[in-house]
Amino acid sequence: MSVLITLIAAITTTALGLTGGILLGTGCVRWYGISSFEGGSGYFVILIGLLGAIGGFVVGIGVTLYCILAETRFAGWSACLVSWATAVSILLVAAALSWLLAPPRERSASVTAATPSAPVEAPSRPALPDDASLDELLLALSNAAEPATKTALAERIAKSPDFPSLIERIVSDDPDAAARAIRSMKSLAMEPAQTLHMLSIAGNDIGDRLDRVVATPTESDPGFRGAADISIRFSAWFDVAFSLRATSANDVNERLGPQLVRFLEASRLRPDSAALRHDVCRVASYYASQWLGVVPAAGDPPPR
Repeated sequence: MSVLITLIAAITTTALGLTGGILLGTGCVRWYGISSFEGGSGYFVILIGLLGAIGGFVVGIGVTLYCILAETRFAGWSACLVSWATAVSILLVAAALSWLLAPPRERSASVTAATPSAPVEAPSRPALPDDASLDELLLALSNAAEPATKTALAERIAKSPDFPSLIERIVSDDPDAAARAIRSMKSLAMEPAQTLHMLSIAGNDIGDRLDRVVATPTESDPGFRGAADISIRFSAWFDVAFSLRATSANDVNERLGPQLVRFLEASRLRPDSAALRHDVCRVASYYASQWLGVVPAAGDPPPR
């Protein structure tokens, strides 16, 4: 009988620990603002759930065996109740500590939402003049947070007399200016074919620069500034390509797929550069396999 009681206590407490762990993990994702990028928050919840299940199993067996072997007044089926109560107590303590140790802004946000207060106006930004340059508009667009503001700035960029020179900005020697110009294509109301054309130009420029960086000896660029330049440009290029692929997957694979493979193969040649290895090779390897079926190399960094 004692074996059956222990077995049932272990199974039920394991299920209780798994359920409680998933709920605790979900709460921690919100309290600590764990990102869902590449499934990070989901993996975290699964991990906490598995740890809860293991803890529940240990508690179920340990508490039940103690009650039975010590011949306490809970030596019968009531030992299951003791194991459940112990597991729940541990989960409640873990949840309370996790909530208390979370950043204060997470808790104050919920209090503020429940308590009516006067609206706080966001600090106003100086309005751009009517004759603002294309570079000023692109900078404002990159800093804009509100969708309505982004839309208004995108319309001004499209109507700017300097708009035809946007293609010159995406191959600028200034990596930050080039990244702003490339990312602006996500907001501009351009046809997919036009976006693909401009993105392929940016990709060719990135590939040429990457080839030069790979051919540059480390002693000639000890600070890896060239690799940092590539990382900035590639991040913007991939951001737009990823967004465009949601509606034009075949065209993106056909036009930009070879460029992605080019970035991947070149970045593999400089494993000494953290920027190329983690910012370019890691991303290019994963999405080349997802989009194009390219098998990752054994030395490629795993996805996060």
